[in-house]
Amino acid sequence: MERPDPATYSPGVLRRLAIAAQLDREAFFAEHARWRRSYGDRVEAVVLAEGSRRQVDGGRIEPLEVWTFFRHHPDGPFPTRRRRVPATRDPWKRILAEPSLAGRPLTLVSVSLEADRFDDAELVVRRYLMAGKTASARRLAKGRVIMLEPAQTRGQTVWQPAGMMSIES
Repeated sequence: MERPDPATYSPGVLRRLAIAAQLDREAFFAEHARWRRSYGDRVEAVVLAEGSRRQVDGGRIEPLEVWTFFRHHPDGPFPTRRRRVPATRDPWKRILAEPSLAGRPLTLVSVSLEADRFDDAELVVRRYLMAGKTASARRLAKGRVIMLEPAQTRGQTVWQPAGMMSIES
């Protein structure tokens, strides 16, 4: 399956992916009150990252990763989470029912990073990718990154590696 151009992601698809991240956060916080107290109001940005290609059932497929970035809390970092979504069970089944998402693996990732309360969300994401302090940040920086939250930035390409053709004019 070829990498779809992010311009082909409809606003509805991007909204569905933002909802997936929100549902994941709500489920996590419902089970972990301590983390809700520290991080419930510290979502800095949510992005769609088109990760590196990999083999799936003998063919190449572009997995989708939705990353939630939390503003680091003084009491300690958010526990890094990586969750593969079971696309055959609700509510994921309904969210991933969109034809452009069918058959594509979806992983939800949550991390905290250093950011000031008044920092621009796009700037925070770019700083994380440019610094490349972790293997995850370096891998993420190899593909296009598209904003999902805050909602007013939804659909904007926040990161595009050098050498990738720009779709924005």
